[in-house]
Amino acid sequence: MLGNGEVISKVEMSWNELLDYGDENEAFILSFPLIDEIYPSLKLKVAFVDHCGHDNGALLDSIVECEIVRDTDAGHSQFAEYVTSHSVSHLNDAVEHFQLVLDQCPVGHPDHAATLTNLAWARLKGYIHKSRQDIDCTISLFREALALRPQGHPDHPSSLHLLTEALTWHYNNQDTTADICESAQIYHELLPFCPEDTYLWSTAAGKTGVDYGTG
Repeated sequence: MLGNGEVISKVEMSWNELLDYGDENEAFILSFPLIDEIYPSLKLKVAFVDHCGHDNGALLDSIVECEIVRDTDAGHSQFAEYVTSHSVSHLNDAVEHFQLVLDQCPVGHPDHAATLTNLAWARLKGYIHKSRQDIDCTISLFREALALRPQGHPDHPSSLHLLTEALTWHYNNQDTTADICESAQIYHELLPFCPEDTYLWSTAAGKTGVDYGTG
């Protein structure tokens, strides 16, 4: 994941508790409070890293990566403000930060797909709330990210899902039959990746997914 991601919940843990897991050298589960009838969790593993011995080239790369993470987190922060306030200025700031990160992660960069996804998701939310109109560009960004995450990639299912979201909203607002047909086709492809009774499975199989496209 690029940056700290979008904030959905917060949990506090002391450094001593975190370092204890590092001593055990085993993965552990970090649980969060209930969100939308789901208890989210993360499986983490703590590792100790020695920063000594960097040469100048490695140090420069480290500085650039820090800037990328900083700008990504700034984008997520502004986007979170937009989600709660629907202030277009926050959305524009988020898009600007994500675009800046994309410029720093060109084609071939390991985080290029993640930067495309962050930018596309912010644009899509703006389109849903009628703050932006560039849905075609947004769909193109999602398609480009999906192409970089083929079947077998751990983010392939989420990229499929996000593309269907954009296509469905395009259909809802412009009644483009081709979009909803493609969306239903992608949901058919997505279903095998979704364990039953999960949010993604209910979306893919339910009234906004395959049933919606074929009904």
